[in-house]
Amino acid sequence: MTGASLPFSIGMAQGTPITAIIAQMIAPAVFILACGNLLNVTMTRVVRAVDRARALFVEIHALPSGGDNQREAILAELRLYQTRINYLQRALSAYHLAIGLFVLASLAVALNALTRDALPWLPTALTVGGTLTVLVGAVGVFLETRVSTDAMKAEIARELGTY
Repeated sequence: MTGASLPFSIGMAQGTPITAIIAQMIAPAVFILACGNLLNVTMTRVVRAVDRARALFVEIHALPSGGDNQREAILAELRLYQTRINYLQRALSAYHLAIGLFVLASLAVALNALTRDALPWLPTALTVGGTLTVLVGAVGVFLETRVSTDAMKAEIARELGTY
């Protein structure tokens, strides 16, 4: 018996040291940390979009009764902010799902070890699933940044009177 092994085999190629199993379980933590950072950045974008939409609500309610052109321009901007928030919500959901998949991947390493390598594909499949889900979230944020740019252009055009 080696110093880092358990006196009995817990799977993963007969007598795999417990430290190797723990190291494999910790590996998804890097992905979880990355998703946490993506969640923070995306949530900041949500807060900014919501704040700007609320400011536009105040603006539209303060318009005089004859400001139909300006009202239409503000409504067009609000539609862009609605689209932005929808993309961001999807990205947030994807990042949360990815975190869950990475946690499951970590637990799957232990499960595979306990079942003596009966499920060697499971940790990898969950990690790949989590990675693809992060990609879905990143695409959502990418699309949101394009809409954000359009919203900024609309706001500038309205301020310049070229809407």
